[in-house]
Amino acid sequence: MPRARIGTLVPPTADGIWRARVTKTKTLPNGRELSERPLYSLGTTDKALARRKLAKLVAALEAGHDVLDATESANAPERVKDYASAWHTKREAQGVVMAPQEWRYLEIHVLPSIGHLPLCDVTAGHVRAVLDDLAMGTYRREGGPERPYRQQMIAHVRAAMHRVSTRRGGRTSSSPTPWIGCARRRCARCGKSALS
Repeated sequence: MPRARIGTLVPPTADGIWRARVTKTKTLPNGRELSERPLYSLGTTDKALARRKLAKLVAALEAGHDVLDATESANAPERVKDYASAWHTKREAQGVVMAPQEWRYLEIHVLPSIGHLPLCDVTAGHVRAVLDDLAMGTYRREGGPERPYRQQMIAHVRAAMHRVSTRRGGRTSSSPTPWIGCARRRCARCGKSALS
């Protein structure tokens, strides 16, 4: 049984772009098999992103997609949902205790709103919209009345978004969440202005 294809990352040259080699097997008309290892450009200078694009490229080639389609899908911008999923898997492998809760916050509150967006297109406005929707939203426990989300819950969701966005290539300055404060609202019980 042949080994599973995983591909090989080729270090960047002067242009700084990562490339990959993946073994392809062709069957010739005379029945002989021919292996080749073409070089694919991954279109990124970030090694972690190159690894994820390589995995996507190998999966597309294994599924039998055309070489050009596989390359296009590997070079497509990374979506927030894909990045968050890879980030969560890494956090669980590291043994971070908070990882399941962070994933739950992201899965329930963040990914339905911005999960489809390319990672590079997320702006402070998107983050603010998620937090505002949460501040205005309500939840219901079994058999109980509807209640507004608590301040602590909104802070947890914001913190999870911040952790995901600041780990993106180690560039904290491009993260949209550090500049977003939580929305303020009046407490229904006491009337005080509370951070939400």
